Amino acid sequence: MNHQPPTPVCASAARVLESLTQGLEVGDLHFLDDPAEVHMPLMIERSADSSVGVVFSVGQYHPAAGGGRVWDPRVVFLRTTAGGWVPLSYEDAFSVSVFAEPGETVRVLSPAQRDLARLCDHWMRHVDAAHTPGAPGFSGDGGSRNGRRSARPARSDEHG
Repeated sequence: MNHQPPTPVCASAARVLESLTQGLEVGDLHFLDDPAEVHMPLMIERSADSSVGVVFSVGQYHPAAGGGRVWDPRVVFLRTTAGGWVPLSYEDAFSVSVFAEPGETVRVLSPAQRDLARLCDHWMRHVDAAHTPGAPGFSGDGGSRNGRRSARPARSDEHG
């Protein structure tokens, strides 16, 4: 396979991701809920640190039997040591697709990784609009598993 570099998300999507993940430590799981049920609630997790960056999962969630929460969909991102945000995989209720993986470098496994980055650009525009203070139904105080709360997302002025 061709050794193409991974495609990061655009600058405005990166700003939204930075805001969503700010202050999270490995193992932290943060929730952005919408009591008005206008927008899908989000779960954000800092999964791991690696030599090439930090791994985060960002996804919408649904209530599960027994009071838990189920990701659907979820994207796993790598925030590279250079500061870029590279989507690695996409998971929904029916499938898991891995497009890139971190190692000594980030290895692209499928040319569709670029399409996933563009999808995430679009998704983060919606997240930015829906989970910004003042948006209908916004509640940035959904809690977190480890008692920590990350900062509320700041609305970006520009979308790439």
